[in-house]
Amino acid sequence: MMPQPKTAVSLNFRCAFSLIKILSIKHSMSRVQLLFIALVLLPFRAFAGVDCDKLNEVGENIANVIPDFDSGRDIVGNGRLQFYSAPDVSCKMVGWFVLPGDTLFAKFVYKGFTKVSFIAMKKSDREITAWVVSSRLRENGEGIVPGHSPDVEEVSRQLKDGESAISQRKFESAIEICRGGLDAIGDAYWSKDIEDDTDSKLMAAGLLRKDGKLENAASMYCGILATRLHLYIKKKG
Repeated sequence: MMPQPKTAVSLNFRCAFSLIKILSIKHSMSRVQLLFIALVLLPFRAFAGVDCDKLNEVGENIANVIPDFDSGRDIVGNGRLQFYSAPDVSCKMVGWFVLPGDTLFAKFVYKGFTKVSFIAMKKSDREITAWVVSSRLRENGEGIVPGHSPDVEEVSRQLKDGESAISQRKFESAIEICRGGLDAIGDAYWSKDIEDDTDSKLMAAGLLRKDGKLENAASMYCGILATRLHLYIKKKG
């Protein structure tokens, strides 16, 4: 479970000025001191009423859904891309961010923010889901191929060839072969009755490949293909 920022604190102007008045009477504070207190207290008003948990739910319920096959996103611009627990700048997830070069997969778009998934390879391979500012993202044409009727015999052959390439330690070839099988099967394997975690594994495989861990990446790509092929055959009965 990712750390979530607490609901922003609200402090209205009346309370702020009442407190300042009390301090001025009891402590004979100077105008400079009172002005400093006012400048510290009043900015809290800007965050009044922001419930990050509720806003996250609202964003997911009414946001524009991005199809899986068009969900790949690259980061544009310079510097860190901050994570938020909800589509609002006051819902910052302290210490959580990504950098240009990381690949994200978009889920929803809402009021200038996009909810994305990211695999944190250095944090126990966990999938992180968070909101980011949409203007820092660019479509990269990657994602999951939309549903169709794949050729089971052809996909089975690709899986066999991929596994053979792994046994011969031709890991890059195995990756390309099994990725081809995944493209061929698309999301035709999916149904609402299954628990599918292969999307997360697919992102992890891509990161392993990017990091030069080709043997692990090849095994993961071909393993995902085997799982999806099995699910498709089971679905078709």
